[in-house]
Amino acid sequence: MKIVGIITNHTQISVIIKNKKYLDMVEDRVDYLLNKKISLDSVKKILIDIKKQVKLPLILTVRLNKDGGKYPVDDKNRAAIIRLLAGYADYVDIEINSKYLDLLYKWITTGKHKINLILSYHNFNQLPELSKLKQLYLKSIKYKPYTVKFAVTVNKFKSLSKLITFRNWIKSNKSNVPATIIPMSEKWFGSIGRVLFPLLGSELSYGCIDKQVAPGQLNIRDLHKLLH
Repeated sequence: MKIVGIITNHTQISVIIKNKKYLDMVEDRVDYLLNKKISLDSVKKILIDIKKQVKLPLILTVRLNKDGGKYPVDDKNRAAIIRLLAGYADYVDIEINSKYLDLLYKWITTGKHKINLILSYHNFNQLPELSKLKQLYLKSIKYKPYTVKFAVTVNKFKSLSKLITFRNWIKSNKSNVPATIIPMSEKWFGSIGRVLFPLLGSELSYGCIDKQVAPGQLNIRDLHKLLH
């Protein structure tokens, strides 16, 4: 179980440093930075500053709009941005359904930089059927990612039970690829789920620095306190 702090603004670096004791990793949401008209060269400098000052493993994420991203760019251009920036991070988060996953995977795994892959799936409307989630997981493990992340919407309490069943299925699969399960909801059971699944073995738990970037997200201090 690792706690990840999400950076959406370069001014948050100082806050991250002050709260470093609550974190195991940081994620830079580059789509937020680019949405604020920050140039790619400036983003590179920010990534370098994070690595130098924070001294924690860094996840690079350029999220597509349909998956909750903030920068209006198509998948092809997004892939080009990832390729330019990936060498400045330790991990790169790519959506399972990206058209350019195979191309990026080949580049990441054969390049001169040692970069770990995180594959992710987001659904801000519903919790898909278990068969769909299982299919996505099985598709993902052939890439041997560090973790497969499922951030899905839960609209009722018993949806957590459904996700627990999915988590148990992954454990029985014995693929040695851990899952990160994130229930998203503004209702109280969404926040409970964000504490519950790390305690059940979910690999990563994401917390915000100030404002939420996903429904039900806790700030890193509260998340750390609850988990420990």
